[in-house]
Amino acid sequence: MNSISVSELSSAVGERKGPIVLDVRRTPAYRGSSATLAGALRRDPDAVDGWLKTLPRASSVVVYCVHGHEVSQNVAKALAAQGINARYLEGGIETWTQQEGPLDHKPSGADTRWVTRERPKIDRIACPWLISRFVDRGAEFLYVPTKQVRETAQARDAIPYDVPDVHFTHEGELCSFDTFIKHYRLGADPALQRLALIVRGADTAKLDLAPQAPGLAAVSLRMSRCFPEEPRLLAIYRLYRGVDAEDVAQAHELALAPERGGFEVFNISAPPPFSRGDCRRLFEDAESVVLERHPWAAAEFERRSWLLPRSIDRVYVVDKAIAGLGYRPVHDFAALFRRPPP
Repeated sequence: MNSISVSELSSAVGERKGPIVLDVRRTPAYRGSSATLAGALRRDPDAVDGWLKTLPRASSVVVYCVHGHEVSQNVAKALAAQGINARYLEGGIETWTQQEGPLDHKPSGADTRWVTRERPKIDRIACPWLISRFVDRGAEFLYVPTKQVRETAQARDAIPYDVPDVHFTHEGELCSFDTFIKHYRLGADPALQRLALIVRGADTAKLDLAPQAPGLAAVSLRMSRCFPEEPRLLAIYRLYRGVDAEDVAQAHELALAPERGGFEVFNISAPPPFSRGDCRRLFEDAESVVLERHPWAAAEFERRSWLLPRSIDRVYVVDKAIAGLGYRPVHDFAALFRRPPP
Protein backbone atom coordinates (compact mmCIF):
# COMPACT_ATOMS: atom_id res chain seq x y z
CA MET A 1 0.00 0.00 0.00
CA ASN A 2 1.41 3.40 -0.99
CA SER A 3 2.06 6.11 1.57
CA ILE A 4 3.35 9.67 1.39
CA SER A 5 5.42 11.55 3.94
CA VAL A 6 4.66 15.00 5.30
CA SER A 7 7.57 16.53 3.39
CA GLU A 8 6.54 14.84 0.15
CA LEU A 9 2.94 16.02 0.49
CA SER A 10 4.07 19.56 1.34
CA SER A 11 5.92 19.67 -2.00
CA ALA A 12 3.20 17.91 -3.99
CA VAL A 13 0.33 20.23 -3.03
CA GLY A 14 2.25 23.17 -4.44
CA GLU A 15 2.51 21.58 -7.87
CA ARG A 16 0.18 22.50 -10.71
CA LYS A 17 -1.18 18.94 -10.89
CA GLY A 18 -0.95 18.22 -7.19
CA PRO A 19 -3.21 15.69 -5.47
CA ILE A 20 -6.53 16.40 -3.85
CA VAL A 21 -6.42 15.72 -0.11
CA LEU A 22 -9.22 13.97 1.75
CA ASP A 23 -9.86 14.24 5.49
CA VAL A 24 -11.16 10.77 6.40
CA ARG A 25 -11.00 11.00 10.17
CA ARG A 26 -13.93 9.36 11.88
CA THR A 27 -16.74 11.81 12.63
CA PRO A 28 -16.03 12.32 16.37
CA ALA A 29 -12.34 13.04 15.67
CA TYR A 30 -13.16 15.35 12.77
CA ARG A 31 -15.86 17.32 14.55
CA GLY A 32 -13.85 17.57 17.75
CA SER A 33 -10.86 19.05 15.95
CA SER A 34 -10.33 22.74 15.24
CA ALA A 35 -8.32 22.24 12.03
CA THR A 36 -7.95 20.35 8.77
CA LEU A 37 -5.03 20.13 6.38
CA ALA A 38 -5.12 23.22 4.18
CA GLY A 39 -7.35 22.55 1.19
CA ALA A 40 -8.62 19.18 2.43
CA LEU A 41 -12.02 17.82 1.39
CA ARG A 42 -14.07 16.08 4.08
CA ARG A 43 -15.17 12.49 3.41
CA ASP A 44 -16.71 9.84 5.70
CA PRO A 45 -14.35 6.83 5.95
CA ASP A 46 -17.31 4.50 6.52
CA ALA A 47 -19.16 5.53 3.36
CA VAL A 48 -16.53 5.21 0.62
CA ASP A 49 -18.94 3.50 -1.78
CA GLY A 50 -21.33 6.44 -1.41
CA TRP A 51 -18.87 9.17 -2.45
CA LEU A 52 -16.32 7.28 -4.53
CA LYS A 53 -17.90 8.07 -7.90
CA THR A 54 -18.45 11.73 -7.07
CA LEU A 55 -14.81 12.56 -6.36
CA PRO A 56 -13.59 15.48 -8.48
CA ARG A 57 -11.09 14.44 -11.11
CA ALA A 58 -7.44 14.72 -10.06
CA SER A 59 -4.06 13.18 -10.87
CA SER A 60 -3.94 11.49 -7.47
CA VAL A 61 -5.54 11.42 -4.03
CA VAL A 62 -4.01 11.58 -0.56
CA VAL A 63 -6.11 10.59 2.44
CA TYR A 64 -5.34 11.21 6.10
CA CYS A 65 -6.76 10.33 9.48
CA VAL A 66 -5.51 11.18 12.97
CA HIS A 67 -2.38 9.01 13.09
CA GLY A 68 -2.15 7.48 9.61
CA HIS A 69 -3.20 4.04 10.79
CA GLU A 70 -6.03 1.75 9.71
CA VAL A 71 -8.69 4.39 8.99
CA SER A 72 -6.81 6.22 6.22
CA GLN A 73 -5.03 3.07 5.10
CA ASN A 74 -8.33 1.26 4.54
CA VAL A 75 -9.75 4.20 2.56
CA ALA A 76 -6.60 4.36 0.41
CA LYS A 77 -6.90 0.64 -0.23
CA ALA A 78 -10.56 0.96 -1.26
CA LEU A 79 -9.76 3.81 -3.65
CA ALA A 80 -6.80 1.95 -5.16
CA ALA A 81 -9.04 -1.07 -5.77
CA GLN A 82 -11.13 1.19 -8.04
CA GLY A 83 -8.11 2.26 -10.05
CA ILE A 84 -7.52 5.58 -8.26
CA ASN A 85 -3.93 6.60 -7.54
CA ALA A 86 -4.38 6.90 -3.76
CA ARG A 87 -1.91 7.18 -0.88
CA TYR A 88 -2.29 7.72 2.84
CA LEU A 89 -0.39 10.33 4.84
CA GLU A 90 2.22 8.87 7.15
CA GLY A 91 1.56 9.97 10.73
CA GLY A 92 -1.76 11.58 9.80
CA ILE A 93 -2.74 15.09 10.79
CA GLU A 94 -0.88 14.73 14.10
CA THR A 95 2.51 14.50 12.38
CA TRP A 96 1.50 17.13 9.82
CA THR A 97 0.68 19.55 12.63
CA GLN A 98 3.83 18.75 14.58
CA GLN A 99 5.89 19.56 11.49
CA GLU A 100 3.96 22.84 11.05
CA GLY A 101 2.17 21.94 7.85
CA PRO A 102 -0.43 24.53 6.76
CA LEU A 103 -3.89 24.11 8.27
CA ASP A 104 -7.40 25.43 7.67
CA HIS A 105 -9.38 26.46 10.72
CA LYS A 106 -12.77 25.01 11.61
CA PRO A 107 -14.92 25.39 14.73
CA SER A 108 -14.25 22.75 17.36
CA GLY A 109 -17.23 20.48 17.90
CA ALA A 110 -18.79 21.24 14.52
CA ASP A 111 -18.40 21.03 10.77
CA THR A 112 -17.03 24.00 8.85
CA ARG A 113 -18.91 27.28 9.20
CA TRP A 114 -18.95 30.11 6.66
CA VAL A 115 -20.27 33.66 6.67
CA THR A 116 -20.84 36.22 3.94
CA ARG A 117 -23.05 39.13 2.96
CA GLU A 118 -26.83 38.81 3.01
CA ARG A 119 -28.94 38.87 -0.16
CA PRO A 120 -26.79 36.29 -2.00
CA LYS A 121 -26.29 36.54 -5.70
CA ILE A 122 -24.20 34.48 -8.14
CA ASP A 123 -20.88 34.06 -6.26
CA ARG A 124 -22.56 33.75 -2.86
CA ILE A 125 -24.87 31.06 -4.26
CA ALA A 126 -22.22 29.15 -6.22
CA CYS A 127 -19.62 29.06 -3.42
CA PRO A 128 -21.90 27.38 -0.85
CA TRP A 129 -22.93 24.87 -3.52
CA LEU A 130 -19.28 24.08 -4.20
CA ILE A 131 -18.46 23.76 -0.50
CA SER A 132 -21.41 21.53 0.37
CA ARG A 133 -20.97 19.42 -2.77
CA PHE A 134 -17.21 18.87 -2.68
CA VAL A 135 -15.64 20.24 0.51
CA ASP A 136 -17.90 19.55 3.47
CA ARG A 137 -21.47 18.25 3.21
CA GLY A 138 -22.14 19.28 6.80
CA ALA A 139 -21.04 22.91 6.31
CA GLU A 140 -23.11 25.71 7.84
CA PHE A 141 -23.66 29.02 6.01
CA LEU A 142 -24.49 32.38 7.59
CA TYR A 143 -25.70 35.49 5.75
CA VAL A 144 -25.50 38.84 7.53
CA PRO A 145 -25.34 42.57 6.65
CA THR A 146 -22.04 43.51 5.02
CA LYS A 147 -20.68 45.45 7.97
CA GLN A 148 -21.36 42.54 10.32
CA VAL A 149 -19.50 39.85 8.40
CA ARG A 150 -16.21 40.18 10.26
CA GLU A 151 -17.72 40.47 13.73
CA THR A 152 -19.98 37.49 13.00
CA ALA A 153 -16.99 35.49 11.77
CA GLN A 154 -15.22 36.15 15.06
CA ALA A 155 -18.27 35.61 17.27
CA ARG A 156 -19.40 32.41 15.51
CA ASP A 157 -15.96 31.03 14.68
CA ALA A 158 -16.80 31.15 10.98
CA ILE A 159 -14.73 31.71 7.84
CA PRO A 160 -15.67 34.92 5.97
CA TYR A 161 -15.84 34.85 2.18
CA ASP A 162 -16.73 37.07 -0.77
CA VAL A 163 -15.92 40.24 1.14
CA PRO A 164 -12.80 42.39 0.72
CA ASP A 165 -9.48 41.58 2.39
CA VAL A 166 -10.11 37.93 3.25
CA HIS A 167 -8.63 34.75 1.79
CA PHE A 168 -11.72 33.60 -0.13
CA THR A 169 -12.54 36.64 -2.23
CA HIS A 170 -11.98 38.16 -5.67
CA GLU A 171 -8.43 38.15 -7.05
CA GLY A 172 -7.99 40.48 -10.01
CA GLU A 173 -10.40 39.29 -12.69
CA LEU A 174 -11.20 36.09 -10.77
CA CYS A 175 -14.20 35.78 -8.46
CA SER A 176 -14.53 34.06 -5.08
CA PHE A 177 -15.63 30.81 -6.73
CA ASP A 178 -12.27 30.70 -8.53
CA THR A 179 -10.48 31.19 -5.20
CA PHE A 180 -12.28 28.19 -3.71
CA ILE A 181 -11.40 26.08 -6.76
CA LYS A 182 -7.73 27.04 -6.36
CA HIS A 183 -7.56 26.56 -2.59
CA TYR A 184 -9.11 23.09 -2.69
CA ARG A 185 -7.16 22.08 -5.80
CA LEU A 186 -10.26 21.29 -7.83
CA GLY A 187 -9.02 22.84 -11.05
CA ALA A 188 -8.05 19.54 -12.63
CA ASP A 189 -11.70 18.58 -13.03
CA PRO A 190 -12.84 19.71 -16.53
CA ALA A 191 -16.48 20.12 -15.47
CA LEU A 192 -15.52 22.40 -12.59
CA GLN A 193 -13.21 24.36 -14.89
CA ARG A 194 -16.14 25.05 -17.22
CA LEU A 195 -18.46 25.88 -14.35
CA ALA A 196 -15.91 28.31 -12.88
CA LEU A 197 -15.81 30.19 -16.18
CA ILE A 198 -19.61 30.46 -16.24
CA VAL A 199 -19.76 31.70 -12.64
CA ARG A 200 -16.94 34.18 -13.24
CA GLY A 201 -18.64 35.59 -16.32
CA ALA A 202 -21.98 36.00 -14.55
CA ASP A 203 -20.53 37.38 -11.31
CA THR A 204 -18.15 39.90 -12.89
CA ALA A 205 -20.57 41.00 -15.64
CA LYS A 206 -18.24 39.62 -18.32
CA LEU A 207 -21.07 37.68 -19.89
CA ASP A 208 -19.14 36.86 -23.05
CA LEU A 209 -16.82 34.48 -21.14
CA ALA A 210 -19.29 31.62 -21.51
CA PRO A 211 -22.59 31.18 -23.38
CA GLN A 212 -24.28 30.13 -20.13
CA ALA A 213 -23.14 33.18 -18.12
CA PRO A 214 -26.09 35.46 -19.06
CA GLY A 215 -28.53 32.68 -18.17
CA LEU A 216 -26.93 32.13 -14.77
CA ALA A 217 -27.04 35.86 -14.06
CA ALA A 218 -30.73 35.98 -14.97
CA VAL A 219 -31.61 32.89 -12.91
CA SER A 220 -29.77 34.28 -9.89
CA LEU A 221 -31.61 37.58 -10.16
CA ARG A 222 -34.95 35.84 -10.53
CA MET A 223 -34.26 33.66 -7.49
CA SER A 224 -33.50 36.72 -5.39
CA ARG A 225 -36.84 38.22 -6.40
CA CYS A 226 -38.79 35.17 -5.20
CA PHE A 227 -38.46 36.12 -1.55
CA PRO A 228 -40.78 38.87 -0.30
CA GLU A 229 -39.12 41.61 1.71
CA GLU A 230 -40.44 43.40 4.74
CA PRO A 231 -41.25 47.11 4.09
CA ARG A 232 -38.22 48.34 6.07
CA LEU A 233 -35.81 46.34 3.87
CA LEU A 234 -37.54 47.53 0.72
CA ALA A 235 -37.01 51.10 1.88
CA ILE A 236 -33.34 50.47 2.66
CA TYR A 237 -32.71 48.85 -0.73
CA ARG A 238 -34.40 51.75 -2.49
CA LEU A 239 -31.84 54.04 -0.82
CA TYR A 240 -29.05 52.70 -3.00
CA ARG A 241 -30.03 49.96 -5.45
CA GLY A 242 -33.72 49.01 -5.23
CA VAL A 243 -36.11 49.55 -8.13
CA ASP A 244 -39.85 49.45 -8.67
CA ALA A 245 -41.27 46.72 -10.91
CA GLU A 246 -42.82 49.33 -13.22
CA ASP A 247 -39.40 50.90 -13.82
CA VAL A 248 -37.93 47.45 -14.47
CA ALA A 249 -40.65 46.80 -17.06
CA GLN A 250 -39.89 50.14 -18.70
CA ALA A 251 -36.17 49.29 -18.94
CA HIS A 252 -36.89 45.85 -20.45
CA GLU A 253 -39.23 47.34 -23.02
CA LEU A 254 -36.59 49.89 -24.04
CA ALA A 255 -33.86 47.21 -24.22
CA LEU A 256 -36.02 45.00 -26.47
CA ALA A 257 -36.81 47.78 -28.94
CA PRO A 258 -36.31 46.54 -32.53
CA GLU A 259 -33.83 49.29 -33.34
CA ARG A 260 -31.43 48.13 -30.64
CA GLY A 261 -28.77 45.64 -31.67
CA GLY A 262 -25.94 43.78 -29.98
CA PHE A 263 -25.57 43.23 -26.26
CA GLU A 264 -24.87 45.68 -23.45
CA VAL A 265 -25.09 45.69 -19.65
CA PHE A 266 -26.99 48.50 -17.89
CA ASN A 267 -27.55 49.25 -14.24
CA ILE A 268 -31.24 49.65 -13.59
CA SER A 269 -32.36 51.14 -10.29
CA ALA A 270 -34.43 53.92 -8.81
CA PRO A 271 -32.97 57.43 -9.09
CA PRO A 272 -30.16 57.36 -6.51
CA PRO A 273 -30.78 59.76 -3.60
CA PHE A 274 -27.01 60.10 -3.08
CA SER A 275 -24.04 61.13 -5.19
CA ARG A 276 -20.80 59.31 -5.98
CA GLY A 277 -19.04 61.56 -3.49
CA ASP A 278 -21.18 60.18 -0.67
CA CYS A 279 -19.95 56.59 -1.09
CA ARG A 280 -17.15 56.52 1.49
CA ARG A 281 -19.27 58.24 4.15
CA LEU A 282 -22.20 55.93 3.38
CA PHE A 283 -20.01 52.90 3.98
CA GLU A 284 -18.62 54.29 7.23
CA ASP A 285 -21.78 55.87 8.69
CA ALA A 286 -24.85 55.70 6.48
CA GLU A 287 -27.20 56.95 9.19
CA SER A 288 -25.52 60.35 9.45
CA VAL A 289 -25.58 60.81 5.66
CA VAL A 290 -29.31 60.03 5.49
CA LEU A 291 -29.94 62.46 8.34
CA GLU A 292 -27.97 65.15 6.52
CA ARG A 293 -29.21 64.62 2.96
CA HIS A 294 -32.78 63.46 3.61
CA PRO A 295 -33.95 64.37 7.11
CA TRP A 296 -37.54 63.68 6.07
CA ALA A 297 -36.58 60.06 5.31
CA ALA A 298 -34.93 59.67 8.72
CA ALA A 299 -38.14 61.01 10.25
CA GLU A 300 -40.22 58.48 8.27
CA PHE A 301 -37.99 55.64 9.50
CA GLU A 302 -38.30 56.86 13.08
CA ARG A 303 -42.08 57.22 12.79
CA ARG A 304 -42.30 53.56 11.78
CA SER A 305 -39.78 52.47 14.46
CA TRP A 306 -37.37 51.33 11.75
CA LEU A 307 -33.62 51.44 12.19
CA LEU A 308 -31.61 53.24 9.52
CA PRO A 309 -28.84 51.15 7.94
CA ARG A 310 -25.44 51.44 9.60
CA SER A 311 -23.58 50.97 6.33
CA ILE A 312 -24.36 51.23 2.62
CA ASP A 313 -21.64 49.66 0.49
CA ARG A 314 -22.66 50.92 -2.95
CA VAL A 315 -24.80 53.39 -4.84
CA TYR A 316 -26.14 52.31 -8.22
CA VAL A 317 -25.73 54.89 -10.99
CA VAL A 318 -28.16 54.78 -13.91
CA ASP A 319 -26.53 57.42 -16.10
CA LYS A 320 -25.61 54.89 -18.79
CA ALA A 321 -29.18 53.53 -18.96
CA ILE A 322 -30.58 57.07 -19.15
CA ALA A 323 -28.23 58.01 -21.98
CA GLY A 324 -28.18 54.70 -23.87
CA LEU A 325 -31.70 53.38 -23.36
CA GLY A 326 -33.68 56.50 -22.70
CA TYR A 327 -34.53 55.04 -19.28
CA ARG A 328 -36.57 57.42 -17.12
CA PRO A 329 -37.27 55.92 -13.69
CA VAL A 330 -40.27 57.49 -11.97
CA HIS A 331 -40.44 55.60 -8.66
CA ASP A 332 -37.80 57.17 -6.45
CA PHE A 333 -37.05 56.58 -2.77
CA ALA A 334 -39.86 58.90 -1.66
CA ALA A 335 -42.38 56.90 -3.71
CA LEU A 336 -42.24 54.10 -1.16
CA PHE A 337 -43.71 56.44 1.42
CA ARG A 338 -46.21 58.01 -0.94
CA ARG A 339 -47.36 54.54 -1.96
CA PRO A 340 -46.50 52.07 0.81
CA PRO A 341 -45.64 48.59 -0.43
CA PRO A 342 -48.27 45.90 0.18
